[in-house]
Amino acid sequence: MRRPAVSPARALRHDLENAISRGRDYLLAQADREFDEAAHEMRFPRRAGFRARQDLQRGDVFVRATLASICLDLAELDAEACGRSWHEIASREADYVAESKLTDRAGGWSYFPNLPELPPDTDSLAVALRLFSRVAPHHLPLCDEPVRLALAEQRPDGSLPTWIIGETDPQAGRRSMRRGITRYWGSGADVDVCARLFTALHSADHARFSEAIRRGAEWIASQQMPSGLWPATWYWGDVYGSGLCLDLLRRLNSSSAAVSRCLAAVRELQRSDGGWGVWESVPLDTAVAIALLVDSGVADTPERIRGGCRLLFEHQASDGSWPATPWIKMDPGRVSGRKLATLAYQSRTVTTAFVMRSMATIRRL
Repeated sequence: MRRPAVSPARALRHDLENAISRGRDYLLAQADREFDEAAHEMRFPRRAGFRARQDLQRGDVFVRATLASICLDLAELDAEACGRSWHEIASREADYVAESKLTDRAGGWSYFPNLPELPPDTDSLAVALRLFSRVAPHHLPLCDEPVRLALAEQRPDGSLPTWIIGETDPQAGRRSMRRGITRYWGSGADVDVCARLFTALHSADHARFSEAIRRGAEWIASQQMPSGLWPATWYWGDVYGSGLCLDLLRRLNSSSAAVSRCLAAVRELQRSDGGWGVWESVPLDTAVAIALLVDSGVADTPERIRGGCRLLFEHQASDGSWPATPWIKMDPGRVSGRKLATLAYQSRTVTTAFVMRSMATIRRL
């Protein structure tokens, strides 16, 4: 007797369950190792003008705070299978981020804390603030001074500089950080960074920061490119940085036209194989794009989502992870015009976390 045909929705659900189960095992194993695989190591050679004690620098606070926030999302989306574990991991990571706050600089957190030329930044502040507001409100006072310093520099157009330097910072340290901004990083406002901070402020205390958030959101909306996307200084591709801007505007229920243009642009970026990516389809960009469309309720055809999922299923490794995808970029020569290199950071753990969150979001439908 012929078996009844399995509906596409049921087949997708089955494949999602299998992929999520395997990805869950990988991500929990990485959490047991305190996400060591996700630490970002990068060389900043003295011959290029950097003055750290050693060329190789290591940073993990930003990425661990990001992973902890994804764990909190999974605590809701994957509650039946593993909700408590995800929440406990996020709480532990929040304590680690709190313990990692800089004691010699008022700006709070620096991506590479031992690199003299790299000041504390609003992106790192934002991921800490957002994490604390969600799972560890007792740590929120650690953000008070960095937030005050950051907002004191808000410009008339609503934008914020990326770097946070306090007047109480040691003089030699201020000199090194300002030299780094002038020679390597630039002093302009970065749309991707601003969007994340204003979203974090909205999460922490919308009423208290409402005016700063309103002005910042207006500036971000004004920076939308004709394509409908937003530029990203510190992230690869068009999708992730645009998602940060989209998240803020949706939270405020503002700039609906800008939101619609962005979502239309994201849909248009889908490749013939079902995925998204700069040069080819890659798991992280695909996962982020799918989540943007599903969360916005504009995934206009089930086939669009199934196409993205099929690509993700194909890329899942035997250990349950997904291949590392470029996520963060740094271009130390962009200010001086001396093209040193565009340096990329990627991690299997980070990619797997983004994919897991997107798949759990789809499953919820």
